[in-house]
Amino acid sequence: MRVITLAGSPRYPSRSSSLLEYAREKLSALDVEVYHWHLQNFAPEDLLYARFDSPALLALTEQLSAADGLIIATPVYKASFSGALKTLLDLLPERALEKKVVLPLATGGTVAHMLAVDYALKPVLNALKAQEILHGVFADDSQIADYQHKPQFTPNLQKRLDEALETFWQALHRRDFAVPSPFNVRGLRIGYQKGSVSMVLTKSHQLLEKQYPNTKISWVEFPAGPQMLEALNVGSIDLGSTGDIPPIFAQAAGADLLYVGAEPPKPKAEVILVPENSPLKTVADLKGHKIAFQKGSSSHNLVLRALQKAGLKFADIQPAYLTPADARAAFQQGNVDAWAIWDPYYSAALLNGGVRVLTDGSELNQTGSC
Repeated sequence: MRVITLAGSPRYPSRSSSLLEYAREKLSALDVEVYHWHLQNFAPEDLLYARFDSPALLALTEQLSAADGLIIATPVYKASFSGALKTLLDLLPERALEKKVVLPLATGGTVAHMLAVDYALKPVLNALKAQEILHGVFADDSQIADYQHKPQFTPNLQKRLDEALETFWQALHRRDFAVPSPFNVRGLRIGYQKGSVSMVLTKSHQLLEKQYPNTKISWVEFPAGPQMLEALNVGSIDLGSTGDIPPIFAQAAGADLLYVGAEPPKPKAEVILVPENSPLKTVADLKGHKIAFQKGSSSHNLVLRALQKAGLKFADIQPAYLTPADARAAFQQGNVDAWAIWDPYYSAALLNGGVRVLTDGSELNQTGSC
């Protein structure tokens, strides 16, 4: 069994690299070969100028091709992961993580950044065709002490790391386990989002794996419904959970979809946010202002319905079509005046502070979010 660890911090050692050192010790004790990489292994100019023939990059690519899994750790800055790490991942081959199990780890100043792994890093790992991306571990800076010498973790963090590594170990051993499947030789590939509570719980508690032990279940995370429906339409996944609006857009574009279930509406789980000190007090005040939202999503619908109720037209605003991750960054940097979004991004924004709810979907006949 062979595993690569990749530290994405510009500094070494760092808090995020200390998580990888802990993982390496645990896995080595289980006779797993662990090869450690960090950004300092790569010449800065190779990353800056995207040199695909970089000797270090070629060596990493070769080791990845023979590896069973990857543990990747990154610090979180301004709601996103390390830019240098993003550059490195962009240089990897398109299917670099095919048939690999990936465990993401992250560190940040506060728990308000804990969703950055889900909405920023995981989509990149998914694009590299990772077979399974596990639920990661986020540690705020207060949970790691003396990381430059002999790192000390709080009991809570150490417990979460141990549980994540145990799950990683089990996933490594089942990745090539061939079993008869009632679906097809690929098993069942399920798309999900963090906004779908039922799917998140089903995945985290392995309910389908327990119900159908002879079927290989693969989970693929998406940032929003439109991207998931695109994957479903081209056959990259077999099943997905999304809000009410993305399927309408997909079917209007010719997608052949089958509905197999529905959830009760959660209209208060979707909102239009503005900065806490914004002069915008009502939806009518949005006239002439820039609003960020995912195109073709339920947030798109929320904006349309809210404008209609306020007596405005869509042409009265400046839409900024952004994914949840990009929209959050634009909102925090003041590049947009409002942000239409659903949970858990909405809750994370409230936790981070400095925002105010302008309106939600409770009086707009909203049904399902994402």
